[in-house]
Amino acid sequence: MIASPNVAISIENLCDEIDVVRIAGELDALALPRLFTVLGNLDDPDQVIIDVRKVHFVSRTGMSALADVASLSTLTGASIAIIAPANVREVLAARDNAPLACGSLRAACLLLAAGPAQPALRLVPSAS
Repeated sequence: MIASPNVAISIENLCDEIDVVRIAGELDALALPRLFTVLGNLDDPDQVIIDVRKVHFVSRTGMSALADVASLSTLTGASIAIIAPANVREVLAARDNAPLACGSLRAACLLLAAGPAQPALRLVPSAS
């Protein structure tokens, strides 16, 4: 486990197929280098679940990092799901190309098992 006064990050391997990265504490600009180091040390992951249910503060920078986590070169090609509280899921849902987000480990495993998501239909108000 990598720990600091503000963030704790641990990794769990499920069934040799899914890496679960659990984050607790604060996810801000100071925590991101630790998170990127942990994600960078994953051994060619196929499926990654990032669990932020125990994060009590997410800065704007932390939220952007979560939304853009799939673009990390170490995670290229990996299927990614994020387990998060409803307020974080709502913000992620509003971002283009953000990883799928859900509220439980079971739901995350089901999302990953379902395969790549199809592009979502977005309703945009007409400019009348």
